[in-house]
Amino acid sequence: MVDPLAWTEAETHSGPGLTAYVRTSDFETTGNNEGTIAYEVAVRSDDGELLLHEKLHADWNHYSSLGVEFDAQGASVTLTPFNGDGVTYELSHTWRILALRQQLDARVKGLVDHFKQSVVLSKNNPVLEEGQDGKDAVSGEALYLMGRMIAEAGEWAIDHETGKVALGVHQTLPKQGSMDVLGVSDAAKHDLDQLYAIANDPQAEIRGEALRQEAGHRALAPQLQRQMLINVLSRLNEGAQLKLLDDLIFALDALNSGEVLDLLRGEGDTVTFTCARYKLKALQYAEYERAKAEMSSDGTFVGQVIEAFGLKAPEATRLKAGEWRQDAVEALGIMVVERDLSHARGQGQAFGNITALSLEPGPGQASQLKWLDGHGTRGEREYGLEALQDFGRRYQQVLEGSPADRAWRNVPY
Repeated sequence: MVDPLAWTEAETHSGPGLTAYVRTSDFETTGNNEGTIAYEVAVRSDDGELLLHEKLHADWNHYSSLGVEFDAQGASVTLTPFNGDGVTYELSHTWRILALRQQLDARVKGLVDHFKQSVVLSKNNPVLEEGQDGKDAVSGEALYLMGRMIAEAGEWAIDHETGKVALGVHQTLPKQGSMDVLGVSDAAKHDLDQLYAIANDPQAEIRGEALRQEAGHRALAPQLQRQMLINVLSRLNEGAQLKLLDDLIFALDALNSGEVLDLLRGEGDTVTFTCARYKLKALQYAEYERAKAEMSSDGTFVGQVIEAFGLKAPEATRLKAGEWRQDAVEALGIMVVERDLSHARGQGQAFGNITALSLEPGPGQASQLKWLDGHGTRGEREYGLEALQDFGRRYQQVLEGSPADRAWRNVPY
């Protein structure tokens, strides 16, 4: 057992609470003020757990020293002799997970504090009980903030789960080292080890991030897209433990095996719903751009929709006559159409207000500007020209497919 009291403290990491201790040993002289020396390094957590104990041999010439540096996350430590190259050591696997968790916990805590200030946590809040108006809004805000917490703290993990599917892990893996993998046969263990090697490769997150940023998952086979959903939802539901999510995961898994359960079974094989959704997206684009006041006439919007959606007469004529809105209302309902158009309009107004506030921010408007900036970025992503072009391509793909092809093209909007 290494006794840190007999050592010299060399470096600390205040985030996860680490201390590196160093002592010298095996000092040898070869003459002319030269020789070799061994540095022993031990890293301990604040609770006394030994995370690393290594010995590094180095040459010395008149002088010798050892640089010790933790990485930003406290997951590894680099030792650099005065006249040599640095060597990086990974700290214990469990500690690296703990260090990462502590970082994520700090980020989530900030969001939770915001959550507590922004919404009423108790569903039995007496204010809301007296007058039910507002309870649904509070519920929606709560779920929105939960989504933001996932985006802030778990985006890299979602990238990992989707990326490993793209790299060839086409099943949900049991947790490495858990009870689920005890007692498996040697053949199964060999297969699992190969899959774990892919899943633990940093390329998984890199691939997943690229897919997320470029919406590249849409180019993958539907079965792989469903497996990505299964991976992410399964991990999330280990914490949420929602029966509804259990049923959805089960239904997606069954669909990947060729069986369509009632939960995912629709009526007929038409594409009325999908086309109506894409048409509504085109209308949202026009509403969004009009609210931004970047263009002066509806004709410009119509022309861009016609180009993006590849429309020819008579469908272009129907769009110009306002019949696409009626198509959306008939397929989706007036409330859905009005709600979605209103949302696009609000995002456009938020984007338009950014410039005015940025040019001359008044007292106390910094937080408002930050809020508007966030909504403006979101608006461009959901309703801007690139979004229009993307939905236009998908609209054309749906129409080009046969009824059998259309079933898998009915992707989430």
